[in-house]
Amino acid sequence: MRHNLLISLVLTAALTGAAHAGPVSVELEHSKPQTPLAGQVQKRDVPRALFYEKERPVITTETLLTAGYLTPYDHPFGSVADFQQADKRAASPGDNIYINKGSKAGVQKGDQFYIYHRTSAVIDPDTGEEAGYIVGMAGLITVTELKEEVALAHVDRGFDMIFIGDGLIPRFDVQPPKMDPDRPLEDKTVEGKVVHVRYGKEGISQDDTVYLDVGRKHGVRESDVFKVTEYDKNRDDEAHGILKDIARLLVITVKEKTATAVVISSKSAVKMGDRVSYVQER
Repeated sequence: MRHNLLISLVLTAALTGAAHAGPVSVELEHSKPQTPLAGQVQKRDVPRALFYEKERPVITTETLLTAGYLTPYDHPFGSVADFQQADKRAASPGDNIYINKGSKAGVQKGDQFYIYHRTSAVIDPDTGEEAGYIVGMAGLITVTELKEEVALAHVDRGFDMIFIGDGLIPRFDVQPPKMDPDRPLEDKTVEGKVVHVRYGKEGISQDDTVYLDVGRKHGVRESDVFKVTEYDKNRDDEAHGILKDIARLLVITVKEKTATAVVISSKSAVKMGDRVSYVQER
C-alpha cells in the first residue's frame, strides 16, 4: 500500500514538472518528395529544356556556297588570271594562283576572296527571255604576294574545281538558314516556277538544287517550304486545274526576285517550268 502511494507521488511530480517546463520539442524526420501519379504531372513541374527545341541549320555552309543563286547580273572584283604551276588545268586546295588585281586596286596581303563560277545565261522556259546567271562559289583564297597589277594567292578551301577566268569577290559572312520550330508558319500566297535546275539536267530529284523566279519581293523567306506541281504546256489537263503534286522544296537562299531551293522529297523528277507554291509546312 505504501509502495503504491510512493509510485503515485513520483508520477504526479514528474507530470507537474513537465507542465512547468513548457511544451516538449520533438524533431521529426523530413518527408521525401513523392513521385506524382500519372496524370498529375504539370508542364511547370518539368524542366523547360525538355520542351524547347533549339534552332538548327537546314544546310551546311559548303552546300549553301556551292548551290549559289540566280542573279540578273554579277560584278566580279577580279578574276583568276593563271596558275603558278604551268601544267595545271584546274586548281584545288593547296595550290597557288594569280589574280588580275594587285596593290593598285587596293589589294593587301592577307585579303581573302571567294572564287566563283558563273553559268551561261538562264532562259525562262515560258517566255524565252534571259532570267540571269547562276553564281556558285568554287573556293576561298588568301593573298600572299603583291605586285601593282597582279597578286599571288593560296587556295585555302575548295568547293569545286577552280578554272582560269573564274570571278572573285571579297569574302563575305555566310550564315546557313536555320529552322526555328517556334516561328509561326506564315499564312501567305506565293506562286512561281522552276526556271533552272542545277547543272542544266532535264530533271532532278531529292537533295538536288533548283532556282525559282520568286524572291524577297514576293514574300519568300529562308526555310520556306514549297510544293512542286508537274507542268507541261503541251498537255491539256493543266487547263482544267489538274496538276500533279510531285515534290517538296526547302528554300536556302533568297534574293530580291529569285530563290535557291533544295529538293527535300520527290515522287518524280522536277523539271524546268514546273510550278511551285508556298505551303505551311516545316
